Amino acid sequence: MEKLTAEEKMSLVRIVNGENISLMRAEFEGRDVAIVVEMDHSEEHRVGATPLAMLVDEDIFDRLTPPANPIDAQETEQTLGN
Repeated sequence: MEKLTAEEKMSLVRIVNGENISLMRAEFEGRDVAIVVEMDHSEEHRVGATPLAMLVDEDIFDRLTPPANPIDAQETEQTLGN
């Protein structure tokens, strides 16, 4: 299993530290899901949402292939400053 990418790690940092983070209801393969998004209020009176993560229920989680070692699976490709 590959290490987490710097982009994936930064998504977590944005979720934890972000000011415009919200949950949005969406549909994925016919199922209702919740998406963690970063909201963007542009000057043109439009609201945009950049997806950062999808919350999964236990059914979807059980269909994932688990890592051999969950601690190793949390390592990133490179060290990021806090």
